Amino acid sequence: MSAILGIDLRGPTICTASVGETNGRRTILWLAQAPVSERMQYPDKVTLALAIPDDSVMVKYYQMPTVAGSDVELRLQFEMEQSLLDDADQFRFDTIRTSLPDRYLGLICRKSGLAALQQRLAISEEAPSISLARGVALARGFRAFCKVPGGELIGLVDITPDSLSLCLLYRAEIIALGHLKLEGYEPADEMSVKRLAMEIKTLVSFKLASVAEMGLSIPMSSLSLSGDFSDQLLEQIERYFPTGVHRVEVNRAALGPGLEMSNRPELFLPALGMTVI
Repeated sequence: MSAILGIDLRGPTICTASVGETNGRRTILWLAQAPVSERMQYPDKVTLALAIPDDSVMVKYYQMPTVAGSDVELRLQFEMEQSLLDDADQFRFDTIRTSLPDRYLGLICRKSGLAALQQRLAISEEAPSISLARGVALARGFRAFCKVPGGELIGLVDITPDSLSLCLLYRAEIIALGHLKLEGYEPADEMSVKRLAMEIKTLVSFKLASVAEMGLSIPMSSLSLSGDFSDQLLEQIERYFPTGVHRVEVNRAALGPGLEMSNRPELFLPALGMTVI
């Protein structure tokens, strides 16, 4: 397994994670966080894998029938390029195949925005690096290191001090992505907590409607929450999701020597997901 350091910008904090292999199984070796203002020093001879904040990534949904001998990713990139007003050279493109036949997610990010993010995180242009949308990294970390609830359609929400990431998983594959900026949210204010719970319900409902348009009309089995949230917020969200709301639980067996559940590994899911290549 090549040396990869997963990096996630969680509000004003940089979260980093590294993963190794023990007896053929992924093991979390290292978790660390530091304020962005400290200008982190990254180890040499590793690939830096950066989760791109959701608000810097455009997500588009595509139906692309598979044709023998065709390159689906090139066809999807062409479709994404046609949807842009600016020169395509200013963007980078990623594609995610869903668990529905012929259905894909197209991810578009401005190269200038990615360069600005790398500069903010003190990542040099010469450092070997890869990047992917935070919602995708969140889902990968969840699948690789957590106890995943049963059911075909699962919602996953990660809450940070200033934003939240959402992904819907159908048969363990990403089928929809979403996010919210938490402007004016006060965790200690009852009305603010109630408002955020309603906004989460609205966002999930909107994404479920998008999934229904793709031909998947089944109820969501459960909603899993990770990150920074209070018992009060959990109680409010439970009012809107009677099928079940769960706290994300990282598999204890995935923790390497010196790591404990008290290290709160659930805060590092996007960083951990960036190590899953």
